[in-house]
Amino acid sequence: MKLSRAMYIAVATLWLAAASLAQTRHFLLEEIAMDPAQRQQFESAQRDYCAAVVRGGAPSCVVLSPTTFAKQDGYFAMLFFPSFAHYDEGTYTSKGLTPEQAQDLARRRDPTIKHNHESGFQEAFAAGSSLGARTALVEITDLEAHPGFEAAIVDSLRTMRSSAEGITVYRCIAGGNPSRLLVFRYLQRFALLDGLTPLSPSGKDGAAVTLWRQGVRSMKVTVMRQRAELGAYAH
Repeated sequence: MKLSRAMYIAVATLWLAAASLAQTRHFLLEEIAMDPAQRQQFESAQRDYCAAVVRGGAPSCVVLSPTTFAKQDGYFAMLFFPSFAHYDEGTYTSKGLTPEQAQDLARRRDPTIKHNHESGFQEAFAAGSSLGARTALVEITDLEAHPGFEAAIVDSLRTMRSSAEGITVYRCIAGGNPSRLLVFRYLQRFALLDGLTPLSPSGKDGAAVTLWRQGVRSMKVTVMRQRAELGAYAH
């Protein structure tokens, strides 16, 4: 069967969309504690860092900064990559900077950082919108499951309704606790928190409530702001 031009375009569009999704299934999370007295220098250096890694081939480098409802020295830098095979081929930083440029960036960035922990996450599922131009705020639930309950908790999260614009659930698979889940819910403004459904099953679902009581060890909720001007995105 011969495809029309319109059908070719439609197929190509779907293929590109699928490829784009594949590019965002993993990310390196840098949990950065910076020196508030050096915030301006840190943000300038972080912007250059994100530009460098995207120049080195990263699809995107997203930066989240604190709001009133987060630690004031805490930033997230999220470097997306298609698979962990990436680390067998060298890092985006090494490809995006010359050795001299890397030394200069480290000289400016490193003194502003008190602590930086890196861990690798894999997307468990996503629905609705995601990090990007439309996202202003991100409600982040940092959830630790009891070992063996991770998959069941993720399945439970799939069924929960939310008034947020989108939700993504990530699971830590390298450099941290494998029972750690990060749940991102995307908002345009703080007022949406007034109607946001709590991230837990309703009392009407007895099995889910029991699952969460038995399976969730701890939860912490923060709200961070996406800083598009500090991040970088491949065109």
